[in-house]
Amino acid sequence: MNTQAHLLLAAAILTSRPNAEPNKALVVGGHDDGSEKFQWWKQLAIILGALIPDISLYVMFVQARIRGISHDVIWSELYFSSFWQSVGAINNSIPLFLGLLILGAGLRRYHQAVGTTIVLFSMAAILHCLTDLPLHVDDGHPHFWPLTHWIYASQVSYWDPNHYGQYWLMLEIAGASICTWLLWRRFKSVWMRLFASAALLSYPIMLLFWAFTTS
Repeated sequence: MNTQAHLLLAAAILTSRPNAEPNKALVVGGHDDGSEKFQWWKQLAIILGALIPDISLYVMFVQARIRGISHDVIWSELYFSSFWQSVGAINNSIPLFLGLLILGAGLRRYHQAVGTTIVLFSMAAILHCLTDLPLHVDDGHPHFWPLTHWIYASQVSYWDPNHYGQYWLMLEIAGASICTWLLWRRFKSVWMRLFASAALLSYPIMLLFWAFTTS
């Protein structure tokens, strides 16, 4: 999926209503200190966790454009280079995030806030990887590295019109709209509503960008 869809989906599934009764929306170990400040950090951990599997793509793209590398070369050659494939394997590894999740769960016994932050970060990253797994035809990641370098080759692409990409995009935007609506109902904070709205409104900007750069 596109990055903004991952962000919205993770926020809609994993965040809880501020000042709700102890973790009605999300129970991770059965404890919650109930403070708004802690709630804000939990939300940030979820958003960063949903972002981290894609972060290497943005680093790759920005540094390549600064060096004057064309869009075609970036996505047809640089993306598939051994270096960036290795980086992508690391930040899209479900086993690594599962290990981090177990570590965070253990830390909750000693430091509630730190442990819960790590758990939520890991859960959001795993959710990202699991929803990416069935939507890459020939450009996926080895999501089970370092256990195996196997890459699932789907018949459906989240972007390629030759593999139903245009239909998936419509479904994705519909899902992103629902997630945005849920987040607006759940949160009254300006920053969370701005985040959800900006993520949804980024779709037309993204489509214009790709139309302009590939024309």
